[in-house]
Amino acid sequence: MIYSMIGISNLEYKAEKCLQKNIISVTFPSPVKAFFFLVCFLRRSFALPTHKKMPWTKSEYPDSLKNFMAPIRNKAIEIANALLAQGRPEDAALAIATEKAKEWGENRGKKIRKSR
Repeated sequence: MIYSMIGISNLEYKAEKCLQKNIISVTFPSPVKAFFFLVCFLRRSFALPTHKKMPWTKSEYPDSLKNFMAPIRNKAIEIANALLAQGRPEDAALAIATEKAKEWGENRGKKIRKSR
């Protein structure tokens, strides 16, 4: 409710524009608006990127895949990268890819894990 009273979407827009133009000083008619602008500005300037994830390769992959045979690991990497490209979080993409790669290997009669 307070967001609509002070126009929070307008403040977020101003914060985004200030970040794009590297503007530091902005004036507001009330301390409340100035506070919410600061919150919006800090939230935008320190936000961690969620859409830029490094794809895994045959030589660079998570430790959780190290005990899988190469064909299964490669299939898991392929599936995980496709899920990342669709916007899935890394942990979810890896879990889904691991299960699907195991299933893929079992359907083809391939050995799943390395012997100890």
